[in-house]
This record gives sequence, C-alpha cells and structure tokens, in this order.
Amino acid sequence: MLVGSWTDKGGMDPALDSRLGALDGKRVFLFGTCGFGGSQAYYDCVFDRFQSALPEGAQVVGRFMCQGQMPPAVRERCVKMAEQEPKRFEPMIENFDRALGHPDTTDLDAFEAALRSAP
Repeated sequence: MLVGSWTDKGGMDPALDSRLGALDGKRVFLFGTCGFGGSQAYYDCVFDRFQSALPEGAQVVGRFMCQGQMPPAVRERCVKMAEQEPKRFEPMIENFDRALGHPDTTDLDAFEAALRSAP
C-alpha cells in the first residue's frame, strides 16, 4: 500500500486518521512532501511521526520525502514576523522560495527510484 501525505505540523494530514486502521497487517510505503526541511535528518523525524500514526501491525517497507510547495499565506506570515525577528524568519522566507514548484520532475524521478528499490 502507498500512503502519502503533505506534512501538517510535523505529522500526517489529519484527514487520513480514519483510514489508517485499514493498514493493519499491510506492507506500507510512506511518502510525502514537507515544506520546511530539506535535510534528511528532518525528514526522518517527520517519518517517525508518520509511522507512529500507523497501526502496530503495519510493516513499513520504504519511505520517501521531498520538499513541497507551501501556500502563499505561509510566506506572508514569515515576512511579517521577519520585521521583528529577521535572523529567525528570513531563512524561512528563503526556504519558502526554494520550495516553489516542488515536487518537480527530479523529485518524482527520485520517488520512482525509491519505490523500485523497496523490498
């Protein structure tokens, strides 16, 4: 089974909650997008949260995460907060701008490769 989600406050989209129970005893490949991040260490933390939402009997056989585009309102909030704390929020604005257009074809190719390498 493929289970994908955008990252919502560090976890899966809550809309998936009611469907996760059906994954008990299933082999699961987790994938998703994450607007903030870009480092594998951060993605691993997000995946740990994703995986903890699965039933105990679900077997995770692979994982793939890439950067995802965020809504414009996120950038607008960061711009406002950067007026007070530029050192903290200017990197977030830069990250937002880097995330535009993701997932892109490079991300999708990497996703396909991850799927093919899953047991």
